[in-house]
Amino acid sequence: MRWPRRLAALGLMAGVFFLVGGCFFLRAPVPESPAVVLGPVVGGVGQTVEIPVDVAGFPEPGVGGLAVFAFRYDPAVLRVDEIVGQNGFLVVCSCVNNEEGLAKFIAVHPGAGLTTGTVALLRGVRLALGDPRCTLEPGDLQLVDAVNVRLEGYVVRVSGAPLYAGCTNPRQGF
Repeated sequence: MRWPRRLAALGLMAGVFFLVGGCFFLRAPVPESPAVVLGPVVGGVGQTVEIPVDVAGFPEPGVGGLAVFAFRYDPAVLRVDEIVGQNGFLVVCSCVNNEEGLAKFIAVHPGAGLTTGTVALLRGVRLALGDPRCTLEPGDLQLVDAVNVRLEGYVVRVSGAPLYAGCTNPRQGF
């Protein structure tokens, strides 16, 4: 009679150890590198589109300035008309060449930094169907934090294929 109780107690302890022990050996999630994220081009032919330039996961004090030296796109598919700051950022200078498909700008936040959010929007018109092939390389930009220290160790991510790429009316769906 003692052996069944001991065996049951041993089984219960082994089960508890197995369940609780697994909690102690789980790996903590690895934080992603800070990133500059170039959003998708959303809209049909002839429609106004906005391409967000976001920052994500930067430590405090956050991004205080962003200089984009070469945002490239297909000028047969996309025309950029203006670049506007967001979340308190001001675009202090910009240059757009729609013949070559090249835009440059500098955006600064006069008061504080941004750890995650949209820094600027590139507004324009989608001229044709297809992928506008927007690119932004790490060497094509420079970031400083809110106290004007150069930021490094970030990645650049470009969002996937544009929405509504196969139709001229976004209400049609895919």
